[in-house]
Amino acid sequence: MIPFGSLLLLDKSSATPVFVQLSDQLGQRIRTGTLSAGHRLPGTRQLAHLLVINRQTVVAAYDEATAQGWLETRPGSGTFVAGHLPEVRPQLLTAPDAAITQRNGLSRQPGYAFESRPFLARPLLTNTGGLHLDDGFPDIRLAPLAELGRACRSYFGWGNPQQQFGYGDTKGHPLLREQLSQYLNETRGLRTTPDNIRSTGGSIMGLHLASRVLLRPGDVVMTGETTWAGTTMNFRNTGATVLTVPVDAY
Repeated sequence: MIPFGSLLLLDKSSATPVFVQLSDQLGQRIRTGTLSAGHRLPGTRQLAHLLVINRQTVVAAYDEATAQGWLETRPGSGTFVAGHLPEVRPQLLTAPDAAITQRNGLSRQPGYAFESRPFLARPLLTNTGGLHLDDGFPDIRLAPLAELGRACRSYFGWGNPQQQFGYGDTKGHPLLREQLSQYLNETRGLRTTPDNIRSTGGSIMGLHLASRVLLRPGDVVMTGETTWAGTTMNFRNTGATVLTVPVDAY
């Protein structure tokens, strides 16, 4: 066991919070190789006793170092130096290639260039009035805010919060997809399985993914003259041609 008491020197009179000092020094010891990958760190209570600081300060320092990728938590085992350490290699910034920034249709930006597509430029719409007329959002007064708040607090207080903020199954939660498949089969007469279900972060994400899968440059898409701008934007972004048809009053 490495004597942490001699490795970590904290200045409690410094303007820098103690947990930041501790996190920074752990990162420094890892970068210099004093603490190697896979090394098990002392428990929070043990290290707090060695350094004569509050245990919550050690918890905060471990959380900070974990968020930066230096440490990893293994449930039931403790806190360890990360097996795959982040590589910090500062590089000098160079001016962008003039030939790239001067091409037709490219806009110059600091350090890179991108193709400008006018149909993607949409103004930000904000509501500054007292009324909000929109048929796409539920009435917030009907939402069980207190119950949702308690559920969130309970969820994030259980297990390893670092893992709960990470990515899950890209298809969507398995239980949710299973229930949706069962519902569609019972109410729509379909024969789906959970593998046929994909959950997205919203309708615009669903349209984007569907457009990327189904459309190719040169394809033709028909929409009504009055339609959602986000829909045609995604269609055109795939290279498809969007044609409109008249829409009557009904």
